[in-house]
Amino acid sequence: MLSTEQLLSLVNGLGAIVWEAEPETFRFTFVSAEAERILGYPAQDWLDDPDFRVHHTHPDDVDRCATFCREATRRGEDHQIEYRMHAADGRIVWLRDIVSVRPAADGGRRLAGIALDITSEKQAQADKHRLEATQEQLAQAMKMEAVGRLAGGVAHDFNNLLTVIAGYAELVSATLNTPDFHVEDLDEIKRAAHRASLLTRQLLAFGRKQVLRPEVLDINVVVREVGRLVSRLIGEDIELVLETTSAPLPVFGDRSQVEQVLMNLAVNARDAMPTGGRLIIRTEGNQSTVFLIVTDTGIGMSPQLLEYIFEPFFTTKEVGKGTGLGLSTAYGIVKQSKGDIKVQSEVNKGTVFTISLPRVCERHPVGARGAAGKPPGGETILLVEDDIQVRDLVEQALLRLGYDVLTAADGGAAIDLCQRYQGKISLLITDIVMAQASGPQVYAQVAALVPDVAVLYMSGYTGETILARGGGEEGVAYLQKPFTQATLARKVREVLDEALRPQAG
Repeated sequence: MLSTEQLLSLVNGLGAIVWEAEPETFRFTFVSAEAERILGYPAQDWLDDPDFRVHHTHPDDVDRCATFCREATRRGEDHQIEYRMHAADGRIVWLRDIVSVRPAADGGRRLAGIALDITSEKQAQADKHRLEATQEQLAQAMKMEAVGRLAGGVAHDFNNLLTVIAGYAELVSATLNTPDFHVEDLDEIKRAAHRASLLTRQLLAFGRKQVLRPEVLDINVVVREVGRLVSRLIGEDIELVLETTSAPLPVFGDRSQVEQVLMNLAVNARDAMPTGGRLIIRTEGNQSTVFLIVTDTGIGMSPQLLEYIFEPFFTTKEVGKGTGLGLSTAYGIVKQSKGDIKVQSEVNKGTVFTISLPRVCERHPVGARGAAGKPPGGETILLVEDDIQVRDLVEQALLRLGYDVLTAADGGAAIDLCQRYQGKISLLITDIVMAQASGPQVYAQVAALVPDVAVLYMSGYTGETILARGGGEEGVAYLQKPFTQATLARKVREVLDEALRPQAG
């Protein structure tokens, strides 16, 4: 038979807190000396304070532990529970309490338990979860990067095609004017090219690879212009209501991206109202913020769905009915514009998206895009483009603007032209990504032969590729394909006038 001293020595050497407590109040009647080593409080403090457990258990665990232990004790069941306690030095200590409910001498019940310090175990679990989360984020990032690269490659070829389609449609509509010629047919071609261009921009925005063209916009004007496209998109069974303010609401952003956000939200609203309904696009504003509010009367979403709607590839639509890119793209665009997007929804009661964007102070001009008319030409331009259809199109457009044009398919041909040409070359227009030499490399060689030549880069590739090839530095003139004839005319004139300005001064 062990003596009391031997039993205490054995209990205190277990490396865990051995305790006994009253079942109703949970007041400790015995605590082993190991309690002080693990938590720093003398064992006597546990006995003197009737609410010691409550006072030192983590606030988030108090009610959970009390309810669980009280129910188990009432049923007379042994149990175990994990919880956190605050140590005397401020540390958080995780304990796993193994509790035994046993009969007492007075016919009642007594609680006895062994509390093990599992802090290191919990830390290891947390580290494992963080590692798994990091690995998952890395895998997602790699997937997003792969999608972004794919989008960039597809966009390059597609943008070249769109440049040709839209450009020749503009050229034909400008030259043909006969009674039986249907200009509206060409307008449909141009509109289709514009919609295809928006598709490539959606892919690029999703991959965070789009070249931004920020300007001061009146959000009311954008809403009214996009409204015409939205009305065709959503169908006749959905009523479209535009509620814009009479006063301008200026924001600083990329027009095509703002249009894209509205189109994406409209598509989602349409799909949420399969039997018809009402779509309201409203603008509001105060001194610092502009609000764009899109409301539908559709089927709505549950709280569970709302947690995931902005995640890439998440969709509630059937296979083949949606990519899961729309809302994640909208989210990325709004955040990139230093704004915020929030959603409220309830099943069978519709959905409200609220976009907030920083308001631009009134001293900035709104929507100053430059004149789209035909500027004066006359200078000689060297055009370097490896896509023959794009090269022919741009050449025709420049010739109609009155410029003399020299064309080359690559850098070698361009240098040969510079060496043979006797006149003055005022501007080099060059594609950035070409097989033999990049646009910046061609410019460096041309500039060595023609010191005062200006340069205008163009590309169907994405912004990240352009930066990598040296053509996207701040201040360098650049045209993103596809571009309109008016945009080409305006940009060429801007670059030439800028090159002449120091000589005039």
